[in-house]
Amino acid sequence: MSVLIEVAAGNLESVIAAAEGGADRIELCSALSAGGLTPSPGFALEARAITRLPIFAMIRPREGDFFYTESEFQSMMHDIRILKETGVDGFVFGALTESGRVDEENCKALLTLCNPLPVTFHRAFDRAADPMQSLEAIIALGFSRLLTSGQADSAWQGRSLIRELVLAAGDRIAILAGAGVSADHARQLVEESGVKEIHLSAKRSRVRRLPAAHALTEDRPDGVSDPSFIRLLKQALG
Repeated sequence: MSVLIEVAAGNLESVIAAAEGGADRIELCSALSAGGLTPSPGFALEARAITRLPIFAMIRPREGDFFYTESEFQSMMHDIRILKETGVDGFVFGALTESGRVDEENCKALLTLCNPLPVTFHRAFDRAADPMQSLEAIIALGFSRLLTSGQADSAWQGRSLIRELVLAAGDRIAILAGAGVSADHARQLVEESGVKEIHLSAKRSRVRRLPAAHALTEDRPDGVSDPSFIRLLKQALG
């Protein structure tokens, strides 16, 4: 079973882990706990130096909804221009209107800046009002792939809609299943939905123990991708 594995990496340690674990592509972002935000140029440059795996940079100026102001779109355009110079291989973004439709006008402007690099429409799709109408809009705009959990809390729970999307999309766009994917159900998810690409962070929890001099500061939870999780997923899909 040939399935592409994309790992969302929110720090350089996760970039290294993704490569060691056998990932096929990296989604580079900051603040994974907030759903993923735009990575810094320095982060992108160092990630590029670490691995030759394809790196897709997230373009998302803030957490929360996906209805952006004109100023936020200008910020996204600046980020694309800058990150394009770091050697990334593609981008990931999405935008909706207040009524829950794909923001076609602004997405088109962003796509033009990304050209000729491929672009993934991210899980803003999972908040869209009409999934099939949104799929057609995303295809018409020229996105290369769509990342979705099937408008559910996890891709496993949303596998029925993901299957509908795969069938409707045909070979016009790749459907990338993501959210809560694990080795326990990955093979069945792929078989039932028909996707050929899987997205996950493969994170394990970590707490950095601060020095005694900082005893008044709470230990801060952290997360880093675990290469063993990725290997287990690859074995399950094998």
